[in-house]
Amino acid sequence: MKKIIICILAFVIMLLIGGIAFYYTEVQKQRKEQLQKEAEKKALERKNDSIYKCFETPDLKMAEVKGFVHTLDYIESVEFDYGSCRSLLSISLVFDKKGNIVDIKSQSGAYYFDAGDDDRGLLTASFERNNKGQIDKISVRSSYTNGGGDSYPIHLVRKIKYSSDGHISNITSEGGYTHPGVIVDETIRISDYVEGKGTTKIMVDWYNGFTDGNEKETGLITDVQCDEKGNWVSRRGKYRVVGLDLEGNSTTTNGKIKQSRVITYYNKDEIDFSSICM
Repeated sequence: MKKIIICILAFVIMLLIGGIAFYYTEVQKQRKEQLQKEAEKKALERKNDSIYKCFETPDLKMAEVKGFVHTLDYIESVEFDYGSCRSLLSISLVFDKKGNIVDIKSQSGAYYFDAGDDDRGLLTASFERNNKGQIDKISVRSSYTNGGGDSYPIHLVRKIKYSSDGHISNITSEGGYTHPGVIVDETIRISDYVEGKGTTKIMVDWYNGFTDGNEKETGLITDVQCDEKGNWVSRRGKYRVVGLDLEGNSTTTNGKIKQSRVITYYNKDEIDFSSICM
């Protein structure tokens, strides 16, 4: 009888030890799984943070921005040393959540602010893409009203070429105004791209129908400010125009170029990161 009791007690003890061991093993297993899930969650959050900050597409590269940009409003002006402004250009871009441009609007303001003789309407643009998904052709239509109240249509076709790193390197324009001030054969060469600063050198060759001569323009960016996401929002630099005056004499005019951008972004919780390919 005593032996039987001892055997039963030993069996019960073995069961208890086995149960404790199983419980401990199971707890450790669950803890390990929990730690693994937490590590995977943190890794996914870090990955999504990196994607959110560094997201790039051909359209975002064309606009020299990174991240999930929603809208970009750009204003550029050139002020010459003699006090007038040659041009004021504004461009508005709208991007979808996949980084594709879905709308382009542009407007040019006064050709000379002090003369007030130029009023160009809102430009509407359509575009085509190459086999890499890059926008390589933009057709722009608008109107032009001079100081005498005469209105003329504008139709420009701009063809875009890219460097090997996907940034714009060359833009050629065809067309212009349907009056003697037509601008044709405009070529814009963009170079010296710097991360966060954009392209810092701009060279423009174009035919000026008002003076019946060619002009060369050079812009050099020297001062850049960026937002908290690393995209530039303000740039200033030097600008020079070499061409002809109305009497046909060679002239060189120096000035300052100012560029500013207002950029809005999609919130992180609006993005489906599982559908983003990097």
